[in-house]
Amino acid sequence: MAEKQEGFYNTFDTSNLQEASGGKPDFFNKMLKVFIQNTKETRSSLAENFKKKDWEALGNIAHKAIPSFKYFSLTRIVQQLEYLEQVTLRENDYEKVPDSIEDILSGLDQVIICAKDEIINTG
Repeated sequence: MAEKQEGFYNTFDTSNLQEASGGKPDFFNKMLKVFIQNTKETRSSLAENFKKKDWEALGNIAHKAIPSFKYFSLTRIVQQLEYLEQVTLRENDYEKVPDSIEDILSGLDQVIICAKDEIINTG
């Protein structure tokens, strides 16, 4: 298993999780599956609130999601979420949201693929 997987969104770095799991593949996989599920829910919530034009909810979702992506050193998606948070919650510049949200949703799809590739085969 590679520690870092090169991909569309920089690297998917599992070294923090490997350290936290103490080399226990079952714990590692469980935590990675939780991350994948949370990422799917984040993606769904972002898409839904974008359709409703609920800008405040978009900013709050982005804010809440940032630490999880920082944990895996997903710098590009973190920057995009921070930008979304900035334009929706601080600048109220909603015209910038459509381009930003499409990139974020696409990025989250890539993150899910990368995370699934990191699951350790224990069987």
